[in-house]
Amino acid sequence: MMIVVAFIYLLICLLGIKIGAQEDYLSKEKTSSIKGIFILLVFFSHFNSYVTYTDQFDLLWDKLITSFGQTMVTLFLFYSGYGIAYSIIKKGKEYVDAIPYKRVFLTLVRFDIAVFIYALIKLMLHESFSFQTFCLSLIGFDSMGNSNWYVFTILALYLCTYIAFCIFKGSNFYACIFQIVLTVAYIIIMRYVFNKELYWYDTALCYNVGMFFAFNEAKINRILNNNKTYAILLIICFIATLFFRLNLINALVDILLMISFSILVVLLSRKISLHNKILKWMGDHLFEIYILQRIPMILLNKLFNNIYIYIIASFTITILLAIVFRYVTDKIVQKINKYTIKETSYE
Repeated sequence: MMIVVAFIYLLICLLGIKIGAQEDYLSKEKTSSIKGIFILLVFFSHFNSYVTYTDQFDLLWDKLITSFGQTMVTLFLFYSGYGIAYSIIKKGKEYVDAIPYKRVFLTLVRFDIAVFIYALIKLMLHESFSFQTFCLSLIGFDSMGNSNWYVFTILALYLCTYIAFCIFKGSNFYACIFQIVLTVAYIIIMRYVFNKELYWYDTALCYNVGMFFAFNEAKINRILNNNKTYAILLIICFIATLFFRLNLINALVDILLMISFSILVVLLSRKISLHNKILKWMGDHLFEIYILQRIPMILLNKLFNNIYIYIIASFTITILLAIVFRYVTDKIVQKINKYTIKETSYE
C-alpha cells in the first residue's frame, strides 16, 4: 500500500516541472517548492518511526526513506544561510542588528508555543517529565516528544551570524570566514562536550555554503552559464555524493555528504524548476509542518490498526494544525511586535 503513497508523492513532485535554464532558481518561490519536496520526506521519515511494516513493498519504502538520512534536511540549512546572507547584502547592519530579535527570539516564541502543546499532550497521556527537561526543551536542547535538534541548530547558526557580522562590520568576507570558524566550534562542542548524536551537527555547514552562494551569486552564475562547466560540476557533485554515501566511515565524511548533496540539488534546480502550488505551500509552512507533525502521530498511534488510514489521518491533521498554528502564532507575534519594537519585514 505504501507504494501508492510513494506514487502520489512522486506525482506531486512532478506536477508543474519544467526543464531549462532558470535564472531565478534561488528565488523564494522556487526554493519553497524544493523545501516542500523534502518536508514531505521528513514527514514520511518520522511517520516510519511510529509503525512496523511487514509487507515487502512497505519494507522497501521504509528502506528508501531511511536511505536519505539527514540529506533530506540539508536544503533547509542551505536556503536559510542563503536567505540570511541575501538580506545582509540588501539591508546591511540594520538587518544584522535585528537578528537576535527577528530571527532568534520570534522563532523561539513560535517554537515554545508548540513545546507547551507537547507538554500538555504528555500530561494528558500521563507521561512524566522533569522540570529540567521542560526548560531545556524551550530552547530545543531537549525534547517533549517534538522534533527539536533542527531548531536548536538553526538558532545557534543565527547567533553565530550575528556575532561574526558584528565583529567584522566592514567586511562580509572576514565575517563569513569567522562564521565558518564559529560553526566548526559549534560542531566540536556538540560532538565532544555534549556528546550529541551526529544529526545535531552534520548539516550545519550547509548553512555556510548557502551564505557563500549568496555573497558570490553573480560569479557563480557566470560560471554555471557555461554549459560544459555546469555539466562537469554536476557530475563531480553527483559522484562525490554517491561516494560519500557509500563510504560513511566517520563524521567528516557524513558532513561532506551533506554539503555535496545540497550543492547537487541546487545545481539541478538551475535546470529543473518546479511551478507547484502544493509543494510551495508545504515549503512556505515548513516550520509548522516540521514542528507539529508528531502530534497526530503520537495521538493516533494506538487508535488505528491500519497503517494507511493512520498516515492519511496524521497527514491531514498535520496540515490543519499547520494552518491554525500559523494563524494563531502570527497574531501573537503581531502583538509582541506592537509592544516591543517597530515591526520590520525581514524575510
